[in-house]
Amino acid sequence: MASRGFQSTFTPLPMGVSDFMDTPQQVPMEEEPKEKEPSTFDRVVELLNEAQLANKDDKLHCLHQVQELIVHKEPNLLDNFFDEMVVHFQDRIPDVRKVVLGFLEEACLKDSELVSKVVPFLLQGIKDAAPLVKKRTITASTRVLPIALLLSCQPKSTGQEVSDMWDAMDDIKSLIIEEINGKNDGVRTLVIKFMEMLVVIFSKKSQETNVTKDDYPVSLDMVHSDHKFLRLTDLCEDCGMCLESLLGLTTLADISSTNLMAVVTSLSSIARQRPMFMSTVVQAFEALHASLPPFSKSQVSSIRKNMKSQLLAILRHPASMEYQTQITTLLADLGATPTEIAKNRPQTTAEKRRNDGESSSAAKKQKTKEDKESPEYAAFLNRFAVTGQAIDDFHKDIVKHLTPVKCAELVFVSMRDLPDNMPANFRETFTPIAAAGTEQQIDHLARLMAVQITAAGFGPAAERIGLEAQKAKANRREKREKSERRPAGEAEDTKADLNGGSLMPGLPSELLAGVGLSNANMADIMLLAPELIKLGVDPELAAKILPRVKPGTEVSTVGQTSAFGAMPLGPARLPGSASQAADPFGKSVAVPDRASGGDMPSQKESKARKARHIKPFKLLDVPVGITPAEAAHQMTETFDRLTAFGDEGSCGDASMDRTKIIVGLAVHFPDTCRQMLLDQVIKDVRGNFELILAWLFEEYAVSEGYFDRNAAISGHGKRYDECLTMLLTSFRRELGSEDRSFSKVLLEAPCVTQGALEIVRSYCEEEEYMDLGLGTLSELVSRRPAATEAYLYTLLDMTTNNLHKLRDTSIEVAKKLFRIQHLEADIVKFACKTLAQLQDEHPSAEIVGETEVAGAVWSEETVSSCLQLFLALLPLRHALLHDLAHVYAEVSPMIKKIVHKRVEKPIREIGIDSEELLKVIEQCPLGAESLIARLLHTLTLDARPSPALVEKASSLHKRRVADIRVLIPILVGLEKSEILEHLPQLIRQQPAVMREVINRLMGCQSGKVSTVMKGPLSPSDLLTALHTMEESDDVMKNVMKAISYCFEKEAIFTQETAALVLQQLVEWEPLPTLFMRTVIQSLTIYPRMITFSMGILERLVKKQAWKQPKVWQGFIKCCSMTKPQSLAVLLQLPRQQLDSAFQMSSDLQDSLMEFVKSLSPKQRNGISKQTLKFIESVGKAKEEALAKAAEPAPSATADSASSSGPVKNKRKSLS
Repeated sequence: MASRGFQSTFTPLPMGVSDFMDTPQQVPMEEEPKEKEPSTFDRVVELLNEAQLANKDDKLHCLHQVQELIVHKEPNLLDNFFDEMVVHFQDRIPDVRKVVLGFLEEACLKDSELVSKVVPFLLQGIKDAAPLVKKRTITASTRVLPIALLLSCQPKSTGQEVSDMWDAMDDIKSLIIEEINGKNDGVRTLVIKFMEMLVVIFSKKSQETNVTKDDYPVSLDMVHSDHKFLRLTDLCEDCGMCLESLLGLTTLADISSTNLMAVVTSLSSIARQRPMFMSTVVQAFEALHASLPPFSKSQVSSIRKNMKSQLLAILRHPASMEYQTQITTLLADLGATPTEIAKNRPQTTAEKRRNDGESSSAAKKQKTKEDKESPEYAAFLNRFAVTGQAIDDFHKDIVKHLTPVKCAELVFVSMRDLPDNMPANFRETFTPIAAAGTEQQIDHLARLMAVQITAAGFGPAAERIGLEAQKAKANRREKREKSERRPAGEAEDTKADLNGGSLMPGLPSELLAGVGLSNANMADIMLLAPELIKLGVDPELAAKILPRVKPGTEVSTVGQTSAFGAMPLGPARLPGSASQAADPFGKSVAVPDRASGGDMPSQKESKARKARHIKPFKLLDVPVGITPAEAAHQMTETFDRLTAFGDEGSCGDASMDRTKIIVGLAVHFPDTCRQMLLDQVIKDVRGNFELILAWLFEEYAVSEGYFDRNAAISGHGKRYDECLTMLLTSFRRELGSEDRSFSKVLLEAPCVTQGALEIVRSYCEEEEYMDLGLGTLSELVSRRPAATEAYLYTLLDMTTNNLHKLRDTSIEVAKKLFRIQHLEADIVKFACKTLAQLQDEHPSAEIVGETEVAGAVWSEETVSSCLQLFLALLPLRHALLHDLAHVYAEVSPMIKKIVHKRVEKPIREIGIDSEELLKVIEQCPLGAESLIARLLHTLTLDARPSPALVEKASSLHKRRVADIRVLIPILVGLEKSEILEHLPQLIRQQPAVMREVINRLMGCQSGKVSTVMKGPLSPSDLLTALHTMEESDDVMKNVMKAISYCFEKEAIFTQETAALVLQQLVEWEPLPTLFMRTVIQSLTIYPRMITFSMGILERLVKKQAWKQPKVWQGFIKCCSMTKPQSLAVLLQLPRQQLDSAFQMSSDLQDSLMEFVKSLSPKQRNGISKQTLKFIESVGKAKEEALAKAAEPAPSATADSASSSGPVKNKRKSLS
């Protein structure tokens, strides 16, 4: 194409333009010459270049201009720029793709030869996700499909390209029709118009068809009954399916008003263009008028107005004369005036009626002739004619019984179902009956009743229609079977199927079966050549296969019996033979040559020969001087020539004949030919795949006794198994693990034997071929239903294999197969059976993988092999939790521990909202309580327990499980009062359990704090509850550990939390025992709380903390830690408690005396005099003691006696 690179080229000027420009009279000298306008070609190139880089709007403008130029202005450029336009169909902008679809539609209308190029883009467009593109595709297909049908009907358009184009168009048609079930009203409206088009073009025109300029250019009249790829039966089926779908849309309750009006319009158009459907359409309108869907008032009004206009259009059609009573009654109900009805009636005069009668007679004759010529179309029309006739008969029957008494009874019966108030929809759509009680109205009412009763599936009309539909369906099925069944006839006229279904069509069973006789020799094979030629086999092929039959040699077997059976043999001659042939007895028999115009022996001659009672020929009576070694050698040479004939016989009948003869020799002469055939096919498995299948099918046919002569051959069933296993073993030796020929052979073989299944198992157990083996097993299960159970159990057996990779991979395959509904029960049954083995004392041989299992014991490996498949199915079927709980209750503690470890992953996949999980908790078997606790623990690690789960677990604890640990997973779901009630028991647990309780209550999971997982207790509530817990020695130790663990969570138990708790606890009476311990611990963690702690100490002084010894000890220790800030608090103590403080902490005494000395006189005024006097006395006593200690003593004893007495007495007096 000249425009491939979008390069501008020189375009010569049109004739006469150059002369015009050279004429001086035409161009004034003072004006500059005008620039030459670019040609259309250059303009198109320029626009396409601009479209490449333009934005959306500019690109659309450019493409529209290009379409106008190359489609309408210069269509000869259409072929040049077609590819450049359609490349924009890959644009991501839906509007651009829509413009390209419009171009493709216009291009097809302009040049029908482009349809084959346009079809792939339509197929892509109908699959587009954008509704805009999909709708434009349907519109284009509505106009392109008739062109495609017209192109296919042309006599010269029967090539493979046109056939492929029609197949693709058929796929587009199916995809568009599927959109009728979509939710987009706009798309459904266009699909309705598309189906209208299909009904019109897939049916024949009649004499009464209105021909207008808008009619489709093609109809079923143009399709010949013997067309190469267009089948009348299929086209009629599509027409009937579309028409029935349109009729069915009128009965849908959820159809939109827009779609319903489109259906009404399409049915009216069909009735006018194809009058043979007018009766069906009128009946549909009657049913629709009687039962409109519940639309709004305006929608009902629009639909009724549309029905009225369409019925008037049908009334104007000449073919409506037969249905005028029904149509006029409907129009009257829809509000049409008598004037309107009369105005739209077809004008008929006596002459016109006479002409119509003559035309009708001619049409009937023509129709009868056409029906005789195309029974498919007649059967198709009969489907709708039967429906109309059945309703008409039912209507007449109702009219007979529709008396006033019956009407009154019907009214009384129906009144029981009437609502109390009149529905708004009825009030809006009701039209008073103008001609009530007249015969016309009674007839109309009876027809409405007949139509509605039949549509509901009741009454004799519905039964008759159903029977006719079944009969038509049976007839179609019988015709289809006859067309698919190969015709059977005499051997010289048709090619009989070997074995009634073998892979060697074209050779009679008697001919090939006889080769396998025990006394057969090379002479048997020599007689094959003339028989093959007689049956239509290429003579050159027969000459190459059997070269010993030289050209010019004839074998006359007229009236004789072949060694291959009782089949009478006719004369046959190889190419180049003469008119004389020598029979095995040396006599010369004349054989006429068909090519030379000679006559064949007549039937009288054959009867005369039979009358002479000629002795039948027997091959065994003819001595053949050939040894077994020579026969084997000749067989080998023959087989070599057959296999070497690959290139010349690779197509057509020659290839089929070659394949049939090769496999026949391999099957019936296995000792000589089987290994040769195996060596041949293994060289190129893919290229010889058809030959492999033919071989397998032939072996299987013989083994099953399909050949009567060979049915008694012993050992043939074993030979088929040997053949298949030999092939599969060779594949493993010669082919790699990526070659899929292994799977293809097993999938298409006639039968998969146990030996072949063992080879598949060996593939699975070898790591290199594991994926290939398991993939093959999976395909066998899903694609060979006859032996699904055997293949499935072979696969499931590997889910308990000791090889970890094989076990894991086979379980994944089993999970995929579990999604196939009919396989679920078998997989579950096997998984439950394997799980139940855990209840046995010792593992079975299948689990251990050894023959001796007497001393085998359960180990983690064997337990896991029994559990793995079952646990893998748990997320897919939650009800299996019940089986797990029952088995768990009966197994040993060691197995229970392994179950705890393995069950976590599947339980996480099941989730916390499973209904079956709640049932298992509620119906927990005795002994499975620990499993329930484990399940709850796993489920609530990352998710908050649901109220239903909390309820079931709490109920289980109250009913049966005394262990408080079962409540730990659901703590955050309990009420605050319930948590405080159970908290002492939870704190008594092991430190690890206690820490988990605190973490769950505070919403701390996996080291992270989550507000979603947080319980009803706040950190301050938890600390307060811990301090106020019942005091006992076993509890206090755990409480101290719990409080310490709380303070380790500084992100949760902050300084503010500690201050709030201490502020609350200081008001308790009596003070909690661990109060001062918590104060000191808070000061240690949060040193900035010292000022707050001084307030706590002052509050303790007022509460007389010395009355509680443990609290008092903590008070003194806290004061020692916080001096000098705490010295001011000590000065508030009474004299006796201050003395006690000095005794408990001597360092406080010195610090307090130094603190008092540092105070100003004004500050001392705030201290009680007794306290000051006591501190001063303590100070003086200390000074005197120090002075005494510094003086030398005359004797140690006297010194001691004189000094200790006064001091002691003084101390006593102070106290």
